[in-house]
Amino acid sequence: MIAIVSLLIVLTMSILITRVATVALIHTGISRQSAKFQARSAFTGVGFTTNESEKVVNHPLRRKILLVLMLLGNASIVTAVTSLILTFVDLKGSQQSVALKMGILIAGIIALWVTASSKWLDRHLLKFISRILKPVFQTGCKGLCQPPSSQQRLQDNGDEGEGRGLAG
Repeated sequence: MIAIVSLLIVLTMSILITRVATVALIHTGISRQSAKFQARSAFTGVGFTTNESEKVVNHPLRRKILLVLMLLGNASIVTAVTSLILTFVDLKGSQQSVALKMGILIAGIIALWVTASSKWLDRHLLKFISRILKPVFQTGCKGLCQPPSSQQRLQDNGDEGEGRGLAG
């Protein structure tokens, strides 16, 4: 039962992480739809073949946001798979307990799906996250929130982040 709860927590945190990243990307100047797509793509590790993604990775702050998303996405996938395996690996479990676990897991995923699909909740959650992130972007960006100049793009194109941490 603990494994099911941990799996549902991981899934919930994954949704929240991508929502926070969506708002962070919006604050860097890209559209909501594009930010939502890029956040999900980075978190799951897929979808970076569009011209739109070039605009995202050519911007230093956006690139850092996506890097964090990729790392968290990989950790979340490993945690989710581990929790799922632990849910059903029970040497003493009967078929009834497996059916019960499956039912609880499916009910939890459906509840999470319904909650995550709520436009009302999405709208209010994005406003709340935006309110929290707005001071960070107003004071902590140090020029990174604006689109990069052509000089920055030239410098960034040869930089693959080698030898640098997330901060710089």
